[in-house]
Amino acid sequence: MKGGRFIASVPVTPSMDANPYHLQDFTASSFRKMFINNGLVEIDSFIQKQHYKPLFLFRKKYRQSKNIRLALVNYYLKNPGKFFLRIKSFFKDGFTNKYLVVVFENPGDVGL
Repeated sequence: MKGGRFIASVPVTPSMDANPYHLQDFTASSFRKMFINNGLVEIDSFIQKQHYKPLFLFRKKYRQSKNIRLALVNYYLKNPGKFFLRIKSFFKDGFTNKYLVVVFENPGDVGL
């Protein structure tokens, strides 16, 4: 298919620890690379920021808390690298989740 566009959004701050449905943590670079290696060209991108208050995550009334991994301590014990990734993210971004939104284009017939 020639000239098709694909718009993708992905968290680029750690998310596997708090969201059991996320199977991969991406960086902006690793996410872009996946598409560029398959012949797509980046047209545009931006970062969405979602600030959060960490103590609210554990309140029952917090609407997103049902999706947060309940056994977070056990998860970190089994995946210590993810704990250090979260700490690094905290020092870099504070209490902010970042999402990369990218528009890719298929510049020609590359078999996609």
